[in-house]
Amino acid sequence: MKWTDDKKQLSHIRRRFLSQQVSTRHAVSAGLHQSAPLALMNLDVRYFWKWSAFEDYLLFCFGLAALGAVVTLLLLDSVVFVEALGSLAVTFEAMLALPQLLQNLQNRSTRGMSVKMVLLWTAGDAFKTAYFVMNESPAQFWVCGSVQILLDGAILLQVLLYGQDGRAKLG
Repeated sequence: MKWTDDKKQLSHIRRRFLSQQVSTRHAVSAGLHQSAPLALMNLDVRYFWKWSAFEDYLLFCFGLAALGAVVTLLLLDSVVFVEALGSLAVTFEAMLALPQLLQNLQNRSTRGMSVKMVLLWTAGDAFKTAYFVMNESPAQFWVCGSVQILLDGAILLQVLLYGQDGRAKLG
């Protein structure tokens, strides 16, 4: 009987924790200290970025950075790892404008977006890509720089296409 009650309580704790109704800090203060290990075993990706407390987010970022640092230190002598890490880094950087492009497309608007910021992005990306080409940097640098310029250009095109408020922003 006691085991069944404990199992029900753990199930209730797990549901509350995963639905983000209670932050980790509140769970501990409410005596639900067993919920943290359960959350790691039963990670629900739908709630991954819905942090209930800023401190939890900071702890995650710190843990991820520490894990990345340890893995990098262990594999620093591996040419394959270093090249893969570098390529992954420039690819992520190249995709920075993609969420803005998709958001504009979904909303069919560029309202609230700073066109000056995109113009500065474009200028920076153009200069950076020109530098990579002139210095004969590895292909992944100038390819990713070119992708950045294309994304920036697509966002500027959205500004023109999505109506009067876009033309006023460029004017």
